[in-house]
Amino acid sequence: MVDKKYSGRGIGHALREDLLAPRQEERATLLVRPDNTATAAYTGWGWKQQGQLRPDAPLFNVLMLKLSLQPGRS
Repeated sequence: MVDKKYSGRGIGHALREDLLAPRQEERATLLVRPDNTATAAYTGWGWKQQGQLRPDAPLFNVLMLKLSLQPGRS
């Protein structure tokens, strides 16, 4: 997460790109609490909700991103 005073500057997007760029997997999975306001940004970046999961604690939305569709990937 990016501190609120730095939000809207593309920092979160750049961090995501740096973290996922070297990955060779077909897809990435992200667990997000349903009330997380960043969900709109994730879906804007191409993440798709696939369901929900409760892994021994709070409920999470399960978002996935096809990495093969990202720039620089075949």
